[in-house]
Amino acid sequence: MNKTEALHLLSKVFNRRFVSITHFYLSILYRANMYDAALDYVRKMLLRSPGFVLFCWGGLICYFKRDFNGALHYFEKALSVEDAAEIRYFLGETCLELMEFEKAEENYTLIVDNPALKVKAMYGLALCKSGKSQYKEALELLNCALPEARGADYVKIQNKKGLCLMELGLLEEAKACFCDCLSRAPGDNNAKLNLALVLSKSGEYEKAINLYKSALSRFPHDIIAINNLALCLAASGRYEEALEYCERGLAMDPLNGDLLINKGYCLYKMADYKKAIECFREAEKLVKDDLVVKNNMALCLMAVKKYGEALQLLEDVLQKHRSDDILINKAFCLIKMGLYREAAECYKELEGRTTDKAGIYTMLGICFERLGETEKAVEYYNKALIA
Repeated sequence: MNKTEALHLLSKVFNRRFVSITHFYLSILYRANMYDAALDYVRKMLLRSPGFVLFCWGGLICYFKRDFNGALHYFEKALSVEDAAEIRYFLGETCLELMEFEKAEENYTLIVDNPALKVKAMYGLALCKSGKSQYKEALELLNCALPEARGADYVKIQNKKGLCLMELGLLEEAKACFCDCLSRAPGDNNAKLNLALVLSKSGEYEKAINLYKSALSRFPHDIIAINNLALCLAASGRYEEALEYCERGLAMDPLNGDLLINKGYCLYKMADYKKAIECFREAEKLVKDDLVVKNNMALCLMAVKKYGEALQLLEDVLQKHRSDDILINKAFCLIKMGLYREAAECYKELEGRTTDKAGIYTMLGICFERLGETEKAVEYYNKALIA
């Protein structure tokens, strides 16, 4: 809900009753973003004469001050005076911000048959479903709302539809949604960033990079866009450029764990292992027990031949999340430590579920050859040849 939309809806409520000097005065303060002065005025006037107009304005001002509990209090007071559909909508939006999805759905459902608010109510219901990770249900609501949506509402709904499709792994359909948004609203930065995200997920890094750079030319302080751009550059092997964007982001937000992780990864790929380890240690303070950080740090430690420390980290990760990639890293670490029997156990665990059977059989052959078990080594080398 934006300021203009909110004021338009509030004015509709008051126009059905009367237009007051209080409303005009608060409208001026509201448009000038003088929220504190407006709220002080509301509170003073409420002491003299509590009423519907003041409750509505108190709710709206608190909402845009991001005091959602305050907004909820005032809107509920207003609703106790008059059960207006617009106030129900404001309550739905407020509960949504508070992540009280059930209460938000209750309010949206009560106004979904109102022709003027139907599209907004259905969009609100879809946001509630999405907030509860019910993406299929959210899609159904968005598809129902789209045919009746116009202008900015259409773009907003189509954008959200794309995000739901992306969550469901339907990347091509999501891409089509974001492209449709940009064809209707070429300057829509959300659609541009969402398209960049879906392109990066489908491995189209160069296209994603161009979109992120275009978005950052307008909004240079968007930390999420900077981080995602750095990820795409790193995925394209452009580690030095990715590192520059990580540094740029960290200059704005030195305690950003994601940027520190990405910086560490770039340094690792550039073979600057000591600095990479420092980065991961800093990141670990901010994102406790992050499995990616631990795995990446283990790779750095292996690169500087600190196999014992690396092995401990990998075992910590595997206790919390059994992953084939981590198990392969552990096996490699064990081989470097000369623990071939333990490494073979790791590869045997992978044997039944990996697609790279030839690679696993080869590593098992190497382990048994180093252990002096020639027959077993030959058996696995033969398996590798026919896998």
